[in-house]
This record gives sequence, structure tokens and C-alpha cells, in this order.
Amino acid sequence: MPTEDPRTRRLRAEFEQMVDLAARSELIEFEHFLVVPGLPPERYIVTFKCRGIASIDESYRPVFATEHKVALYLDGSYPTTPPRMKWLTPIWHPNIEHAEPHRVCIDNTWWTPGRTLSKVVLMLGEMVQYKNYHADQTPPYPIDLEVARWMLWAKEQGVLGRIPVDDRELRRAERVKLAEEPPESSDIVILSWHKQTTSTEPPEQEPVPRIRIIE
Repeated sequence: MPTEDPRTRRLRAEFEQMVDLAARSELIEFEHFLVVPGLPPERYIVTFKCRGIASIDESYRPVFATEHKVALYLDGSYPTTPPRMKWLTPIWHPNIEHAEPHRVCIDNTWWTPGRTLSKVVLMLGEMVQYKNYHADQTPPYPIDLEVARWMLWAKEQGVLGRIPVDDRELRRAERVKLAEEPPESSDIVILSWHKQTTSTEPPEQEPVPRIRIIE
């Protein structure tokens, strides 16, 4: 069997860690898409089964949802650069665009090639839960200014309620369900991406990532 190149080994390790993450969580599921037969997946759709804000109503009060989806693409520049991301379901968060092109922001100073896809996923889940957000007009500025303004107003008026909106842990120490097995088929699935667009053991005292736009 030929020796795999470093990128393929990295992608295969990422997939194994994603399987383990899903097996340790009742709140995270994912789909993966094989683009090249025989190689590990580069494209994922992750579903968070936790409480988050999907929108606001006519009285500017939060409308909650318990299913949230994001697409992630590990392109040719990964892991030098973070995954490309696009939010797929209604979302109301200052660091995720609620309108097209639905970009997601993370701080580039947090990202290093040593980070992993599973760590990014955990970070995104905490954003949905509002454990992780930045609404103040200070660096790194929120990408969705409308949501950021609403959030500052809602907190002041007592409209937002309790933060985080879901305080459950996304990942347990033990495996909670059977891990998904990789499929035998290698169907090619093409997703639409806009250019502008969390290892198996928990990190020890990692700093909370700040937010920035990934170009």
C-alpha cells in the first residue's frame, strides 16, 4: 500500500476525530462527502441539536430553534488556513451573517495548523449556544452589525433573557452512541461556496477564540 501524503493523513485523522466527536455528543451530528474516490472527505455538513436564536419576531424578541446546520470545506489551503464555512439554517448571531452569503467569522490569530476540524465544530456549537459571541463595536468587529446592535439593545432592555441560551456541554468524556462508519461508495457531491466567506481530548485552558471574517 503506497504511503499517504501529509494532507491525506491529516484529512483522514480529521474524519476519525469527527466520528469520535459525534459519538461523544448528543447534540452534534454530521454528514460527510467524498469528492475523490479512496480519499478521506473534504466537505462536511454539521448539525447542532442545541438551542440557539434563529431570528427575531415583529416585537424584536428572539425566536429560538433547536436545529442548526453549517457547511465546512477543507480546501487545498487547509490546514494552513481555517476551513471555509457557510451557515445553512436561519441564525441570529453577531458573528454569523443572517443574510447571504451567510459567512462565519473566527479570529485568524486563534487558528494555527495545529487546530483541528473538531475544535472548530465545538467552537461553532458554542456560538449557537451563545457561550461564544462578540457584539461590541471593538476589534474584532462583529460581522453582522444588525444582530450586534439588536443584541446590545436586547441585553439592556432585558429582552434577550438568560445567556448562554443553552448551557449544556456539547461533548461528553465517554462515547454516547455508535460512531458512524465511512460509506463504501464515493459519490461526488458538489456544494456551493462563497469565497468570502473544535482532537479527541478536550484542550486544557484554551483561550476562547475571538472573531474575524475569513476571506
